[in-house]
This record gives sequence, structure tokens and C-alpha cells, in this order.
Amino acid sequence: MRERRPACDSSTFGVRWTGRVELIADTAIVQHHKRAEYRGLDEGGVLTQLDTGQYHGLNSVGTLIWSLIDGRTFAELVEAVRSEIVEPPPQLAEDISEFIGALLQRRLIDLSESS
Repeated sequence: MRERRPACDSSTFGVRWTGRVELIADTAIVQHHKRAEYRGLDEGGVLTQLDTGQYHGLNSVGTLIWSLIDGRTFAELVEAVRSEIVEPPPQLAEDISEFIGALLQRRLIDLSESS
């Protein structure tokens, strides 16, 4: 069985499990925040919010998600991630939603409504 790795470490983003995840609308457009900068590392990467100077570590799955954020809808992002992962978990959309929520909270991405 393949070990499932989270998209972000809870200590990295301060994400706490509340027992429920609010899903992002499938039609929401996900884009990098204009004041977020990414730097790849050997394993994963680091995001910096330029206004706050805060650094946030990403593992390989988080880096994959970050690389696929390019103005597509949330549903398109989930399908793009699903196509890149061997044996994606059934709750992949919820996991990505939680990760996107953490990025949004830290002003590393923007969400907008599709037109």
C-alpha cells in the first residue's frame, strides 16, 4: 500500500482538523496571489508571501498542486491532480480544498468566480 502524504504539513500551515472541510465551489477560479513567490527545492518547495515575509514549506504533493494552479477552476485543478497521482484517495477533492483554504488564508492564492 502506498503511503498517502498530505499536501501540506499541519505545522507548516497551522491547519487544524475541525471534523469538516468546507468545499470550494467547483467553478471557483484558482490563481497564484500576485505577492506570492515560489522556490523549488530538492523535495518540495517554499512559498513566500512578500507582504508579510512569511515562508511556507510544501512537500511534493503541495508542490504539484502549486504547479497546476494556473487560472483553472477548482474542479479542473482536482482532475489535473488526480491524473498525476497514482491511486488518488477517494477524498482527494476535500484534501485539496483544505490545502487551498490554507493557501488562501495566508494570501498565497486568490479565488474568483468564473464568468
